[in-house]
Amino acid sequence: MSNELKYIFEKTDCVSTEMLLKYHRGELSNAEKHRVERHLLTCNACSDELEGIELAGDLDAAFFSDLSQWPENKKVKKAIFDGRWKLLAAAAITILVLLTSVITLFVYYPVSDTQLAQEIENMQNQPASEQEEKTRTIEREDKFF
Repeated sequence: MSNELKYIFEKTDCVSTEMLLKYHRGELSNAEKHRVERHLLTCNACSDELEGIELAGDLDAAFFSDLSQWPENKKVKKAIFDGRWKLLAAAAITILVLLTSVITLFVYYPVSDTQLAQEIENMQNQPASEQEEKTRTIEREDKFF
């Protein structure tokens, strides 16, 4: 490739890519063919573009010849669960974590019925002013969190 820059957004006297494609396929008249050949002698960018078209043309032919050898009705194996296994795995992990958390909570922080009954009895035996004070204290603490 040349060191000269071709500004692709400026209008130039270069031939179009469509014209180069037609030249490569041999679809141009003699006059158009002569014009393209004269331009290619002076423009390195268009020469490089034509070279790329020629290389790509060879690749296209090879690609389509390989493609035509493939059977048309080839069955494609479907993945197990059609990709749903990821969703099932995520759900199973979530359930496992939740169950582990609940079991751990009850094992390390057991609350017996007697403790619960005693707390309720203590609250009922306290005067109303103390209960209101505890409630206000709890409300103040909740505001900070």
